Formats: sequence, C-alpha cells, structure tokens
Amino acid sequence: MRHFLIAGAILLLAGCGRDSDPGPITPGPITTASPTIADASFTVRGFVTDTANRFVDQARIEAVDGPQAGAVTLSDARGQFSFGAQRFTQGFTIRASKDGYLIAQQSLIPYSSNNSEVFVSFRIAAPTPPVDLAGDSYSVTITSDPACTALPAAATARTYSATLTRGLIDTVFIGQLRGATFAPPATDFSSYDSFYADVFGRFVRFSFWTAAEEENGIVEQLAPDAFLAIYGTADATVDAGSTSLDVPFTGTFAYCAAPRAAGRAFACSTTPAACSSTNHRLTLTRTGSPWD
Repeated sequence: MRHFLIAGAILLLAGCGRDSDPGPITPGPITTASPTIADASFTVRGFVTDTANRFVDQARIEAVDGPQAGAVTLSDARGQFSFGAQRFTQGFTIRASKDGYLIAQQSLIPYSSNNSEVFVSFRIAAPTPPVDLAGDSYSVTITSDPACTALPAAATARTYSATLTRGLIDTVFIGQLRGATFAPPATDFSSYDSFYADVFGRFVRFSFWTAAEEENGIVEQLAPDAFLAIYGTADATVDAGSTSLDVPFTGTFAYCAAPRAAGRAFACSTTPAACSSTNHRLTLTRTGSPWD
C-alpha cells in the first residue's frame, strides 16, 4: 500500500514562409512556445494518507497560487478529496495540511492542455521523527487465530529470523525473512520472504501483501507438496526502551496439501484450507539494544 503526477506540456510551433513566385521554398524560423497550459481546463481529485498508509480524514487541501488560489476542499474518511466541478486553468501549487501532521505541498501541472482531470496524492508525515527499526537480529512469529481449526498444527504458527533495513525514505523499512524454505518469486516484482514496515512517528504498520494476488506476502514450502501462504497487516505502537511487541494480525492463513501450479506462488491444485481473521497474532522481538 506511492506517487505524484507532475508533468508539463511543451508545444512546438513550426512556421515556414513561401515567396510569391514559384521558386524554392525557404523554411521560416522554428519557434518554441514557452511551457504554458493557459488554454487548459481541468478538475482535480486525489487522496491523502499518512506515512504509515492510513487514510487521513478532514485534511485541508488548497490551491496556494494561480488564478484559483484559495480554492479549498477536505478529504473524507477514505482519504479521498475532490474540488468537484470547479475547473482550473493552469498549473498551481497544491497543499495538504492537518493539525498533528507536517504540511506537504507539490506543484500540480497537467500532462497537456488536453487533460480534463488531474489526480494527485499526498503522503503526509508526523511532526516527530520516525522510530528507527533497522536491525539484523529480529525474530518474527505469526500465529493463527485459535478458531482456525481447519489448519494442520504445522501451519498454525511460524517463526522466522529477520533483518529490517531502511528503504529509500526514512519512514519505510523492508523486512527480509530467513530460516525457512520460501517459494521462488512468481514475477520480477514479487517476493515471498519479505514484508514492509511503514512508520508514522512511533506507529508502525507491518504489511505482508499479498500471496493470493501473486505479489508479496509469505509463501513457505513446508513439505515437497505442502505450502503455506500468510498475508495481511498488523498495526503496532513501538514503545521506547522496549525490545518486543505482540499485536493482532489481520489476514489469511492458507494451507495447500497438494502440488502448486508451475510458475505460481500459491495456486493449489485442490481447495486449500484457509482461515481469514482479525485475531491472528504477530510477535516481533529484537535481540540486542532496545528501540530508541
């Protein structure tokens, strides 16, 4: 659960001149128009999340400059916003703000003067520094809801060692799991031995997405023809000075006691034993120094 539409249009206008007699054509000067979308007319909509990928309700979205400076709207409970039928006639600076969050803004310029709608997204940060999760000595245990009686005992709790490294930005961490046999990736963009941790201050959302859609999540080979997929999310607040957390995990355990389809991470040749619940558990323990 990343990304902004920022582009401009440059129109190339070419002119040529012809003498009144039927002599050879003499090319005229080629002129380049300055980037402008003065003739554009477009609507604007988008969404707002925080850096932990939670929707932000009632964020104030406003046009800071341009002919429509002062136009304002608010995001809804799903983080979505729209200026409705109001049309803008040129690029402008758009800003998102809300108490308890850092202000974010970006330049909004349509791809071309033919755009009728521009979509923009914001990912706004906490006013406090993000907790640093980086480390190479983690233990990760995911336990199924006790109500998941269709799962065999071997598939109800799995423990892995893990390393967490910082991503391209300081609010994203990537977890790499070890200590098991994982299914090979189904595509160049999939991984079945990793997870993400998105941070907002000391709040963390752990995401294992989604083996069912052939992207990420955990797909572990428990036996030659037995596979377990685990995918979902867990939210936690990391306390300073602590070394572990134990929180609910919302997602799915799916056990396949049969061969999987070639080239697919979890395409069981029979109906898998699956259990979706909000009462699974994620336990994360860090060996060594506690979190700051």
